[in-house]
Amino acid sequence: MRRVRVLVVEDERDKRDAVRDEIRSFFEGGVEIEECTTFGQAVRSLSRSPFDLVVTDLLLPRLEGQT
Repeated sequence: MRRVRVLVVEDERDKRDAVRDEIRSFFEGGVEIEECTTFGQAVRSLSRSPFDLVVTDLLLPRLEGQT
């Protein structure tokens, strides 16, 4: 069975850790998580390979996700 691929984009370590732990708990270990702290890192990750789910902070440095 294929593992679910998730990209987590969050600049604050505590929040990123909490999101990662929640995702692992939800998928019961059948998940591959990649973490990014900036929009640029996320774009590079997305250009290399597809993800099944992207969880992102809406307020990253120098970028607002709601604009």
